[in-house]
Amino acid sequence: MGEKEWLEKLRELARTRYNDDPVHGWPHVERVLRLALDICRSTPGCDEDIVVAAALLHDVGRSLEDKLGEHHALISARLAPGLLEEAGFPRNRVEEVVNAIASHSYSLGRDPSSLEACVLRDADRLDAMGAVGVARAFAEGMRRSRGFEDTLRHFAEKLLLLNETLCTPAGREMGRRRHEVMVAFLRAFCSEAPQECPRELGPWLGK
Repeated sequence: MGEKEWLEKLRELARTRYNDDPVHGWPHVERVLRLALDICRSTPGCDEDIVVAAALLHDVGRSLEDKLGEHHALISARLAPGLLEEAGFPRNRVEEVVNAIASHSYSLGRDPSSLEACVLRDADRLDAMGAVGVARAFAEGMRRSRGFEDTLRHFAEKLLLLNETLCTPAGREMGRRRHEVMVAFLRAFCSEAPQECPRELGPWLGK
């Protein structure tokens, strides 16, 4: 990332707004940042500064979602300019960061409006896939008191669909490998506990 005067300040500001929840907290942000940088560095024309800033701030509004009754991506986009200004991020590039944050979420369903927005969205979705995605799904399932069957149904309803939504070549290649990991896990689980395997997974398991 190089030496940026704003970078460490922004990282510190962002870190205070996340908890250590592995599903959506600071560990998730660090994974998304790493993935976003890997994708950006493999994508000609990608602006690394925009991607880094957007990755650090993409979920800062999540803790306010229930209180405000608004989608966390929109809250995060609204909070971002103040945090970027405080960190000393270039003012003429703030809007690009905001746009990337506003379109990163799967559940909000907005199309990315820039290459950097595509990179952030891919990185965020990749963290919901593969071995990490499996771990996150079960951690979230436990938090919501879901049984195995309901947690596995989430794969059919969302996680196994993510691979087709990735929009950068590097993201799609990473997604292909992570998708295969999820399918392999689900096949193993359903062979060991078929009674807890929801019928919605059938098409993905060749049934």
